Amino acid sequence: MIATQPTRSLAKLLSHPLRVKTLIALTERKASCAELAKDFNVDPGTLAWHMEQLKDAKAIRLIESKPAKGSTEHFYRAITRAEVTNGENSDLSDAERLDFSKIIVQLGMADASLSIEAETFAQRSDHSVIRFPTNVDEQGWKDLNEAAGEFLDRAYSIEAESAGRGGGDIPVRVVALVFEMPRKSRASKSNEKSSKRLLNASRTGVPTRMNTSAKSGISTATLSGSQTSSTPFQRNPHSHE
Repeated sequence: MIATQPTRSLAKLLSHPLRVKTLIALTERKASCAELAKDFNVDPGTLAWHMEQLKDAKAIRLIESKPAKGSTEHFYRAITRAEVTNGENSDLSDAERLDFSKIIVQLGMADASLSIEAETFAQRSDHSVIRFPTNVDEQGWKDLNEAAGEFLDRAYSIEAESAGRGGGDIPVRVVALVFEMPRKSRASKSNEKSSKRLLNASRTGVPTRMNTSAKSGISTATLSGSQTSSTPFQRNPHSHE
């Protein structure tokens, strides 16, 4: 189980998108610089420099070396997750936080698309995908992020419990997003039109179950699917150890 923390601030370490992608990939599998450079369509020399930064920070480690065309190919795995604490997150600029978040969301969408295409997304009746639009005050915002952190802690525990039972053969992705929407006065008309187009597409392309809480009166759209997305998390409360 990946748990060791790197020696440098992970937030600063992941301030470059290529290092984020590399750490995420090495969380899921072992790979060499040559393999990842091909996957990412980047110069191997550039990627090698970024991988050296990750290795020096003890975020990844060498696990195997193999002869390859007159040289030696080195394979690495991550020894920490791409997970940023609230304190570390505040050290990043708005642009760096946005870049990190974009990668997480893009990976989540890619995972979900793959699962939908493979028709595993909705094969289990007890899967969960929830979109919950709401309004909260500052304390509510903090409470929601704390709840997301508690959910992640529980997910880690479930992962460990599964490993203790001999592992598992069900590939799963978990995505948790809590983010602020633009105020209506700040949202452009083009953005509103784009949102409506996406909403209409989702209504025609994906089955939606509407649930209304009798207690709060709030309606939530729940899409039902087996795999969602994971690997890195940008989390608020505290780091997992």
